Amino acid sequence: MSAHVFVDETRKKILDAVTELEPSVTVYGASALPGRQQREACLRALVADVAAIEARMLVLERDDSIADMDNRVLYQQIREHGCLELRYQHLRAHEEPLLAIPDAVAWCWQRGGAWRQRVRDLVAEVRTLPK
Repeated sequence: MSAHVFVDETRKKILDAVTELEPSVTVYGASALPGRQQREACLRALVADVAAIEARMLVLERDDSIADMDNRVLYQQIREHGCLELRYQHLRAHEEPLLAIPDAVAWCWQRGGAWRQRVRDLVAEVRTLPK
């Protein structure tokens, strides 16, 4: 078995496990914006969405190179949306196994084709930013 086939089979097993959890996923896309503005736009939209459902916790995968920017945007957006009870954490993937869900879905969505089709039923909404 080639390495490529092995990797694809592993990905399929991961996706099968993710699908069993039946998550409802929103895909945020901001490719029309330059660089870090993409992440900022996605974070702003994400906070608006979690504020609307009165979520209490938001967990993002930790990336030390952008954590300060994330914190600045999240702090400002939480106040702007008046959801002061919302807490957020940046954790590493090994600290929060559920972070595998957005990673897996985002990878499939970006790849397109059969991979995107595999996660299409999990995606409740696609938000193209900015709007």
